[in-house]
Amino acid sequence: MTINQRIRAVLLVAVAGFALVGCAPVDVPDPEPSASPTPSASAEPAAAAVYISATGFTVVDESDETVATALYSSDPQAAIAILTDAFGSEPELSVRPSDLNCVPEANVVSWDGFALRYGIPVNSVPRGQLFEVESTAATVAGLSVETPGGASVGDPVGDVAAGLPAEQVGEPVTTDLGLIQSVAYEIGSGTYVPWDHPEFGSYDFWGASARSIDGMIDRLDAPVLLQNQC
Repeated sequence: MTINQRIRAVLLVAVAGFALVGCAPVDVPDPEPSASPTPSASAEPAAAAVYISATGFTVVDESDETVATALYSSDPQAAIAILTDAFGSEPELSVRPSDLNCVPEANVVSWDGFALRYGIPVNSVPRGQLFEVESTAATVAGLSVETPGGASVGDPVGDVAAGLPAEQVGEPVTTDLGLIQSVAYEIGSGTYVPWDHPEFGSYDFWGASARSIDGMIDRLDAPVLLQNQC
């Protein structure tokens, strides 16, 4: 083969190779599937109010749907956790000293206007109940604190007493604070007996109470012994 023939053969091979490469199909990767948007977790319903009833308290949202509830016969620490979440802050801790008479020593956890007490001697609380609550404000941390009927601190006690049996409406008593009256707006257990009955002062008649000064509610308490010697 002459030199010219060799050069021509090399050129033909190069051109053929170029053509083959140029015509080869190019693999295009499949597009990545687009990620589906992850549904966001539904937010916990926001607490709007706390209802204090005879047997426990209930936290509800703006639609009056139950967010959480705790019976006074349940674990105090679980109840404290519910209130801490509802009020959005840790409570203050303290101990209430005994007055050596009718007020026993108790552990107290409190927010501004609301307190939960536990560790109370069994003869100072209704049978089987492990803690008690008290509200001295109409709102606590932005939440309304009410009776199940909607009454709060600052409302007329007469509205709560209306329609209740006479034995659930205490007689007004004149004190240094003013005219004090207590109304048992809800009964947890037991039956009323007259003061001269042999079983007066038993620990079986208890419920939730609204105390008033000069006709206006200043405190909601539950569970309360409605008939005792103090």
